[in-house]
Amino acid sequence: MYAAMNDQEASELRLFHEEIREMGIDCKLMNGTEARRLEPLLCRDVVGALHNPSCYHLNPFRWIVKKRDTSLSAQLVEKTEGS
Repeated sequence: MYAAMNDQEASELRLFHEEIREMGIDCKLMNGTEARRLEPLLCRDVVGALHNPSCYHLNPFRWIVKKRDTSLSAQLVEKTEGS
């Protein structure tokens, strides 16, 4: 996701959106509210965003939480089955 912090950056994202859509890349232009719904860790200052589902990065915070939760669930199942 490419985030715009001001109107100038949002304008640049609109142009970029048009360019990559012409190349056949599936992407979505969003306002700040839509972007935060998709990525809650974005700050309130984000005024717009461009989401390209084929271009992704790992969010280390979410990965750690998921890893922790998966590990805890596995431990609970192991203890339940072992009792």
